[in-house]
Amino acid sequence: MSDGWKVRAVTLALLAGCHGDPSRAGPSSPSADLAPSSLPRGAVTREERDVGTGVAHERWRLAWTEPPMAHCRDLAGLPPPCACQGLEGGDIGHLVLERRRAGARPELLDLGGLFADEPKESLTGFAALPGPNERARVLDLADYDRDGRALEFPLRTGAEDCGHGRHVLVGVLAGHAELGAATTAEHPERPLVLDAEADFRTLAKTGRLSRVYWNCMEHASDVERAYDGTVEAGVFHVRVVVRECSSRNIVETEAL
Repeated sequence: MSDGWKVRAVTLALLAGCHGDPSRAGPSSPSADLAPSSLPRGAVTREERDVGTGVAHERWRLAWTEPPMAHCRDLAGLPPPCACQGLEGGDIGHLVLERRRAGARPELLDLGGLFADEPKESLTGFAALPGPNERARVLDLADYDRDGRALEFPLRTGAEDCGHGRHVLVGVLAGHAELGAATTAEHPERPLVLDAEADFRTLAKTGRLSRVYWNCMEHASDVERAYDGTVEAGVFHVRVVVRECSSRNIVETEAL
């Protein structure tokens, strides 16, 4: 991935007294061989799971570096605003993904930079997730890039107009040894952002994506927007095809 991409995996040196709580696994557990966590002591675990890579045992941990703040709560029974759809009862804060392996230093991916437009500018660098009462599994690992390894998961990173979202694919992508976000062959310098989590699932299942995600007259639009994409052996190609509603002519194509 490009050095200019502000979201990157950072391998941290283990400094005595600066680690989070050590692994509580017993001597018979594979986790006993993992390096201690590098997260601060005040970190709050959102989700944690063991990962089998076929080569070695790993443990991945999604955590807030400090207790998160309430987000999209106290809506007084009103429908959630667009930015809160899917985040009702949520939390917001500094979110990281930690990857621990035997014989290696722990690796951290700061996820805040992926949340480009959510939350607001005053909270740039923060990430938002559904809260405890709306908790769904985030680390739902599968082989989304079709490279034979189930080491990726989709992550909601924001909202567009009502009914539309921003989702990226996070994990250990084909051709990379460290955590990161999926990109396309056309634009390796930036994460691939799709409207719905289901779009990544479709790519994973069939290797293709062909879907109208923005319909004519939606939010008074006079154009239709559709995805046309493929993925195979870790290589993504996705473009947006824009058609004029009245003539059905293609007026623009954009590689994502």
